[in-house]
Amino acid sequence: MTSGDRTLSLKASDDTRREIMNRYNKNPRGWHVFTGRDLRGFMDTVIIHGKDIWTIKEENINPYKNLGLSLKGELSSPFVEEGLHNFGYRPLPDELVEQMLRTDTDESAIGVSLNQVLQDEPRPIDKLGRGLVLQGPIVQSPKGLDLIPQRQKSLDLKLRLELNKLIARKAPHLRSVYG
Repeated sequence: MTSGDRTLSLKASDDTRREIMNRYNKNPRGWHVFTGRDLRGFMDTVIIHGKDIWTIKEENINPYKNLGLSLKGELSSPFVEEGLHNFGYRPLPDELVEQMLRTDTDESAIGVSLNQVLQDEPRPIDKLGRGLVLQGPIVQSPKGLDLIPQRQKSLDLKLRLELNKLIARKAPHLRSVYG
């Protein structure tokens, strides 16, 4: 499968997530994460960093394991979305955690405080310390992800077909009537 001059290859989603975390830890700025479900019910995750775009399609096997595949592609220009915070890991100040745990706290005040945390630069995992951490934002769509460019639709179909084959091989019980 090719996209322009580049050959695209399917990878296990676990391998892709490890690759992305390694890249994030080297450069935690400029990441965006989007999730949704496709028409079949598979979980779609699109991760963008600069011009790099990963599309991950997964099925939940059990509460502790997903089975999935991914493709990596390249955007024609770096992704920029005004008003959208970068994804990342940011330490939560102790006073904000205490404020959130109080039952009499105004929800809008918590929202303002969380928004202030999102203004901070994301940090590599090993630079977070021991306190609580805010992960995100992850933009989730209740419908499918429409941000996949039209030329990527055939790649999405390829991912879906290959994931169905992988599930039939590794988790056939998910496809049985009594699954």
